Amino acid sequence: MKHENKQKSLEILSNLKLYGEKLEAVSEKKLQKLDPQAKLYISKLPASLTPEMFFKTFKHFGHMEACQLKMNADGTCKGYGYV
Repeated sequence: MKHENKQKSLEILSNLKLYGEKLEAVSEKKLQKLDPQAKLYISKLPASLTPEMFFKTFKHFGHMEACQLKMNADGTCKGYGYV
């Protein structure tokens, strides 16, 4: 994701509710301890969110090199993902 798209995404995400929950987005600089390859860390995601829904939600912010939604063994979302 290009720098200008990341900045735009952070601004929008700081005021966005997804499925009734206010999201938390963390910038690339703060991500180094979580996942050095990730550009944005998104948390407070609902357990019912699927990888397809996650991708479709964030593709509108611009080109994504990758996105990953962390899942539990039972197939539910762990509540966070990376874009």
